[in-house]
Amino acid sequence: MVDIWSYCLISNHTHHVVRIKSVETIVQFIDGMIPENTTDAMKAFFADTANESRFNKMIERQMNSFLASYANFINNKYSRVGGIFQKPFKRIQIEEESHLQQAIIYTNANAQKHKLTDDFKQYPFASYALILQNDQYLVDSKSVLTFFNGIEKFKLIHEELVAYYYQRDWPDSKLE
Repeated sequence: MVDIWSYCLISNHTHHVVRIKSVETIVQFIDGMIPENTTDAMKAFFADTANESRFNKMIERQMNSFLASYANFINNKYSRVGGIFQKPFKRIQIEEESHLQQAIIYTNANAQKHKLTDDFKQYPFASYALILQNDQYLVDSKSVLTFFNGIEKFKLIHEELVAYYYQRDWPDSKLE
């Protein structure tokens, strides 16, 4: 239902920049599913595909299911129980190219922002390295690199903005 453009997984929160697929593609996907595997939100949307509210609810439910699965994984891996996210799920629609560029960079560099690494390029649970490898399995790297006008500009813009926002001694610096 979505194409992932960037992500960063941290133990207490995650960031994802995704492009939602077209309504037609999603309808085709749901139509091909085993009926027992469709959710109530999918069924409600499928009954009225022109209803934007049902579409948004279905996408939100899918992301919530993904985040619940991620929380279960972390809890099982680290023998813990309970919630792991600092804040509830929040979805922001990106309409401007400049906002999309900032969101991708912010997401890729989020571990450095939170001081989990000195170099965001080395953080293993973010999409930056996969995009550089043009990995198409987890991330729509081709679309991201096209958006940035190539791999060199992708690297350069990340380096410049991360240096500006995170390598200065500003107490509340953030790239949002």
